[in-house]
Amino acid sequence: MGLSLNKDNLKGFVDQKEIERLVPQIQKAHKDLHNKTGLGNDYVGWVNLPSSIPDRFIKELEELGKKVRENSDCLISIGIGGSYLGIRAAIEFLRDGAKIPVHYIGQNICADYVANLLDELKDKRVTVVVISKSGKPTEPP
Repeated sequence: MGLSLNKDNLKGFVDQKEIERLVPQIQKAHKDLHNKTGLGNDYVGWVNLPSSIPDRFIKELEELGKKVRENSDCLISIGIGGSYLGIRAAIEFLRDGAKIPVHYIGQNICADYVANLLDELKDKRVTVVVISKSGKPTEPP
């Protein structure tokens, strides 16, 4: 898959010569990303998605989603940083398919926010998803 850049959107912000000077760096970053050889290469498993996901895994996710919708009034996602943003972006993208409300904890460390949310959900059937891109954050667990 190739990348392209519409340079029209850069007029007045970036000079053509600046872009040309960056081309080798951009090409190296692209190569490192796809070859998984650059800094942070242990976090680039997403590069080949969705084509690298086995069909059986998609089926398992669909079945899990059905169970969650049948047995839950809402879902709480606990995650910070990129983990919060990743699931939030996916849910926003699929918003029309969401059948239950989704709430987020972790992106906001305000005790009042968490207390109010838990109070609001106290009589609800809740599914909790704890997500960590790296498996290293200690905050959510």
